[in-house]
Amino acid sequence: CGAAAGTLVTLCLHPLDTVKVCIQAECFGTRHLPTVLSRFVRERGALQLFSGVGAGIAASAPISAIYTASYEAAKASLEPAFAPGREWAAHCASGGLASVATSLVYTPAECVKARVQAGLYRNSPAALAGVLTQEGPFSLYRAWPAVILRNVPQSVVKFFVYEQLKGLARRRRSGAEPRALEVVACGGASGAAGALFSTPFDTVKTRMQTQLGAQRLGLGATVRSLLAREGVPGLYRGIAPRLAIYLAQGAVFFGSYELLKRAARLGNAGRQPPAPAQSAGRVG
Repeated sequence: CGAAAGTLVTLCLHPLDTVKVCIQAECFGTRHLPTVLSRFVRERGALQLFSGVGAGIAASAPISAIYTASYEAAKASLEPAFAPGREWAAHCASGGLASVATSLVYTPAECVKARVQAGLYRNSPAALAGVLTQEGPFSLYRAWPAVILRNVPQSVVKFFVYEQLKGLARRRRSGAEPRALEVVACGGASGAAGALFSTPFDTVKTRMQTQLGAQRLGLGATVRSLLAREGVPGLYRGIAPRLAIYLAQGAVFFGSYELLKRAARLGNAGRQPPAPAQSAGRVG
């Protein structure tokens, strides 16, 4: 269910992601969202807002599965090491570790997707073939340091904010579990907070993945070049569509995650053997 929901969200939000990539890669020479969107539709066509969606969908299900499985495994190992009431620290660390695990699939898929979205290739298979034949397979992972520097802090911030907001909602309800709508709101806010914190390295990642030939720079050189040309505001290119994307993704991820957890608890409770009946008569 979580993987299916993640795939659906990826598909629905892909046009926003395409606009974000174009802003970060300077495809149209401006960071003004309405201008980029109107020029994109006028010059490439509205359907091209879904360019690169194949790579995103192909990676969405395995990424969701790896993230959830590695998060739960790390949480089960780390939670006993923290005192009661400090479990949120284990959740934050688990989210960071899960991000490292998913980066192995996420990084090459993002490289292919970004190249198509920036207009460097016509579709995902052509982009993958072009990278492999012209630059070699390791080029798919060239932006991996930026992916790690973006995803790990983003996950830590996301889970920290989520646990704090969920705890606040629980206290407001006198210890009862938050309602579904409250969970969705907490998830959306936490996703947006993580995106706000990590946008600079998302911009750097996109620049690294859309550089070709002699323009290709490493992590440090890309950061220095961006700062020299645009200053700190340049690191926050595409922040508006990115906040919208991760607000929706956070709401869906945490909403489905809590729903599945509660369903699993109910299922386990239903499988418990009934307690032995107390005898009302005398023992024979």
